[in-house]
This record gives sequence, structure tokens and C-alpha cells, in this order.
Amino acid sequence: MNYLTLLPAYGRDYKSKKAIIEHLNNDRDFLESTTLKPINRPQFKELNISSFNVRYDQQRKITNINIKDLKMWFLIMPISIIKGLSDNEKTFYLSFRKKLLEDKKQYQADIKRGETQYKKSLTATNKNLKLLDDTFLFNKIHLKNY
Repeated sequence: MNYLTLLPAYGRDYKSKKAIIEHLNNDRDFLESTTLKPINRPQFKELNISSFNVRYDQQRKITNINIKDLKMWFLIMPISIIKGLSDNEKTFYLSFRKKLLEDKKQYQADIKRGETQYKKSLTATNKNLKLLDDTFLFNKIHLKNY
């Protein structure tokens, strides 16, 4: 599937392309217009989607979005890492890692504002990130070579 049209899901509506991109970057669901099945940003790579249309403003307007316009942070990972995981593991890994990175960013901002009680939380988050990467990436890839 290389081309599709998306519709806002769950009764949402958008007034601008910027709002659509913001929700896509936050992995909000949209509906594929022909099947009405939910789809979100992490699935675009799996489905080899390079651009798509989105209907908005009560479906009166349409805009084209190129995949390059979205934050595709998980695409910078080496492809062997992604191939080494099952779909469920990949989804869990990416969503959990994203949450940990968001927490890390928030803790760093809190510490910068002088709220030093978050230093231990930041340390724990960094350890969890390392543990997550070691568990999902090292074991799955390197153990297959033995």
C-alpha cells in the first residue's frame, strides 16, 4: 500500500494541517477511508507509505502529508534492530522507549528549573532506557548469531 486517504477518528476534527501533523506525531489514530480501520504513524513504515491525504474541517478540505513531514524518530535506528523484533515486541519497545524519553525530557526540564528531587527519577529513567535497549536489542540480534 503506497497511497491512502485518512479521516479523523473518534469524532475528532481538525482545522489545519499543523494540527493534523501534531496529532500524527503523537500517534493518534486516524481511519483509513476505504476500510475505516484505525491507523497511526508507526504503521506507515510497515505499510511502506510515503505520502497520504487527510480529510479535515468536517471532511470539506483535503491535504497531502509527506511522511518526511512527520517525526519518524524510530526510522533512524539500524534496520537490523527493527528486523530482529516481532511486531508485538517492536510496538512495545517503541512505545515504551518513547514514553521513557518523554519522561527523561520532563525530568531534565524540572531539574533545570531547580527541582532537584527529580534527579533520582532521571537516573532511574536512564537506567530503564539502557535496560530496555539491552533486553530488546542486544539479546534478539546477537543471540541469533550463536
